[in-house]
Amino acid sequence: MLIEHGRTGFFAQSEEEWVTFLGMLVEDEGLRERVGRAARDSALARFSVETVAQAHVDFFDEILARTDSGLHGAELRERAIR
Repeated sequence: MLIEHGRTGFFAQSEEEWVTFLGMLVEDEGLRERVGRAARDSALARFSVETVAQAHVDFFDEILARTDSGLHGAELRERAIR
């Protein structure tokens, strides 16, 4: 899940909850900093160029292995860089 309630953000089920969570963030600088930092760290870990690129390489490796084409990881990366 992209947002972890209370750690990287808040899920509000009603307008009242939305106002409550927003008020908590407005009033508590430490909470804002912790939630903001955790959300940023989570996004960087999940969606960095390196992470997304590796996921694509892994995906293509799996597809290529199924087709038995002989082109795998290092060769695929090398061709992608050229």
